[in-house]
Formats: sequence, structure tokens, C-alpha cells
Amino acid sequence: MLEQRLNQQQQLASASGTRLTALNDMQALFTPDSGSSSATAGDIGSDITNFFDSFSSLESDPTDNALRQSVLSSASTLAGDISGAAASLNSQSTALNQEASGVASQVNSLTGAIAQLNQQIQSTSPDADAGTLEDQRQQDLSQLSQLVGINQVTTENNGLSITTTSGQLLVSEGSNYQLTTGTVNGVTDFFLGGTDITSDLRTGGGELAGI
Repeated sequence: MLEQRLNQQQQLASASGTRLTALNDMQALFTPDSGSSSATAGDIGSDITNFFDSFSSLESDPTDNALRQSVLSSASTLAGDISGAAASLNSQSTALNQEASGVASQVNSLTGAIAQLNQQIQSTSPDADAGTLEDQRQQDLSQLSQLVGINQVTTENNGLSITTTSGQLLVSEGSNYQLTTGTVNGVTDFFLGGTDITSDLRTGGGELAGI
């Protein structure tokens, strides 16, 4: 029971940590001080203020070439910073989609290993000590809980069934069910048995929920 509680807390912590990392990366795109070497997006808020201020100045003397040039310059800075922000956000989105696909592969590897350990444990118990195999399975479960939100149910001869927190079956004793990925509207979605379970994974915990 304590191990299950620990796994549940790991799921929540992993989701929060992954989400925080991604949001920090996004926030860093909008560093103030437009045009500085450290700013990808610049200070778009200040850019907008400067742009409209330059129009106000031009209004007082529309024929002044210097004021006209100031409008063009502030417009160029604003457009450049917005374009830079958009490109950086697209790049970050692509990286997160790739990361999510990698996590799905790790989930499949772990569920396969757990299913195999289930078979070994069930063939050993109750006639012999399967403690070493159970310890290895628990380590795999701990890793799995950091990647995706799971529930576990003990079955006959100390086997395990594992589902996502919303009930989709990942492991049933000696069998595991593979997560697959596909692109939907430019975003990586997750499928189990042909069913899109992305929305269920978002609230389940683990890295996948955070991403």
C-alpha cells in the first residue's frame, strides 16, 4: 500500500515538474529589453507602446522624415520580435512532441518488462521465493509511474494488472498493450488499441501529463 501511495505521488510530482520546465522555457522566450542578445522575443509590450508613441509623434508633424523613419523602425522591431516569438514557440512545440513520443516508447518498454516479470513471478509463486523478481518489478513500476499515471491491481499468484488512471489497460498479467502515437492537428496524440486517450492522459500524472 505504501509503495502504491509513493507511486501516486511520483506521478503528480513528475507531471508538475515536467510542466514547470516547459513553462519556464516558454517564459524565457519573452525576456524584456527588446533587441538584447539574450531576448528571443524581446519585450513585445514595450514594442507596442513604442510603436504607438511613434505614431503620436508623427501626428504632430506628418512631413518630418525623421519621425516617419521612427515609425518604420519601431514597426520593424515589433514585427521582428513577434516573428521571433512565433518561431521559438513553434520550435518548442516540436521539441515537446518529440519528447512525448520518446516517453511513449519508454512506457511500452517498461510495460513489456513488467508483463514478462509477471509471468516469471506467477510461475514461481507460491512454491518458491520470487522476492528478487518482485523487487525488479517494483523498480519498473516506480519508473513507469514517473512517465504516466497508473493504477495497479494484484491478481492471482501475485501477478499485476496495470491501467492508466482513467482505466485503459496497459498490462494484464503476462500481456502488455502498446501505446502508439500519431499527429492530430499538428500535435502528438496517444492511442491504445486504436482509441485516442490523449485527453485522459492529460489528467493522469507522469511526464506525459506534464508535456
